[in-house]
Amino acid sequence: MGPPGAAGGGGGTILAADIVATAMKQTLLLQGWAPTTTAGCASPAKSERGTTTKHDILSCAFDSASAENAFLHHQMPDNWDGGTVTFRVWWYAKTGWVTSTSDGVAWTLKGTSYGDDQAIDSVFGTGITVTDTATTPGIDKLQKTPDSAALTVAGAGAGELVHWVITRTVADAADDWAADVELVSVVLEYGITALSS
Repeated sequence: MGPPGAAGGGGGTILAADIVATAMKQTLLLQGWAPTTTAGCASPAKSERGTTTKHDILSCAFDSASAENAFLHHQMPDNWDGGTVTFRVWWYAKTGWVTSTSDGVAWTLKGTSYGDDQAIDSVFGTGITVTDTATTPGIDKLQKTPDSAALTVAGAGAGELVHWVITRTVADAADDWAADVELVSVVLEYGITALSS
């Protein structure tokens, strides 16, 4: 048996250089959404939910009649591999059905990445849609979508600023919740090239 830390040894320090990070994923919370100027959702609003514990929830309301959007700017970490990402959406509803049904919502996310001195008027990557069916009853319960399919961010680059837009895609057959739904946050999962940025 070799000394601690040596190959085949029984202990010692594991060095960051000894760990292959390319297959690893990290998560990132995207919070602080605001309505787009064109076809925007409602502005973020605080709402106290629950009669006993009285939790405050900050969210943006999205209409059921027409597609509405919210945007967010967020710098990606320096250790992002620049590849595709996946996401899940946290949402809830204040009104709607309270009995057993299959009503749900569809969310579409797209993004474009900005490097230094890049024109703001840059194209977005293709949006990816994820759908979710609410649990019973569907009022005042936080809902989490499944993980999305792979999403490509246009012009992706580690450490760059990404402009995200999320849409309630009411034209999707899975979006049949006949009332406003509230966007709380989006969780992004991305690949990394190193353990820290």
